[in-house]
Amino acid sequence: MARRTSVLVPSAASLHDTFRIPANTTSLVKSLGKLSRASLIALALQWLDDEYVHICRPYLSRDAEQRWDADGEDDDDANPYDPATSIEELRGIYTDLQERRGGKREVVNRILEGDWRNGLTLRQLAMADILYIEDNPAAAHRWTALQLVPSVDKKEPWHKINDSNDISVPLPRFHGATFLKSIQNEISPLVKAHYYISRSASLPLTFVRIFIVDSPYPISKTTTQCLHRRFKDNLSCVPG
Repeated sequence: MARRTSVLVPSAASLHDTFRIPANTTSLVKSLGKLSRASLIALALQWLDDEYVHICRPYLSRDAEQRWDADGEDDDDANPYDPATSIEELRGIYTDLQERRGGKREVVNRILEGDWRNGLTLRQLAMADILYIEDNPAAAHRWTALQLVPSVDKKEPWHKINDSNDISVPLPRFHGATFLKSIQNEISPLVKAHYYISRSASLPLTFVRIFIVDSPYPISKTTTQCLHRRFKDNLSCVPG
């Protein structure tokens, strides 16, 4: 029986949370290197939490055994970090790191060369980026604020609209998932992207992070212009 040939077709679907970036990627080292030692350890423990561990799965001893069975080679002999046998063991390791002093390079190396040597998922990278913003809200970020106002008749003079203090009209309630889905529908035909939404733990904000990757599929210039125009029009109707 002839072997089936895999076929790749263009897709507008977003990149999945579990898509892995190789651990030796420079951007990963930079993203983790921006965090403090304490934040790195707290982040690793968050990845190992029951809520996230299925998406942020680390490299364990059973993975090393499966690799040995598959190719007959043991690449872990030269690695200074022995794979942990369980998630519980890893939690204990990072808890011990919390209780003693050291440099953050030690933690970055442990993450990328040891416990997540098989790479970090897009969700993990997103969580690291959001944590950096939480830790440094005023550093290297440009914030733009928009004000929501009730919809009014465009025929009215601008000064009347601007001077209106009527607060009886309720503003629409922001629903993060719906907002993210709308953005996703507009961006997906243009580029491949990963979307992550998170409620700030310290600020009255909801973060929407969009990690954009150039699409591997060609798009005509005319189509791109139409999509850009459509995206711009939809953005222009946002109250501000």
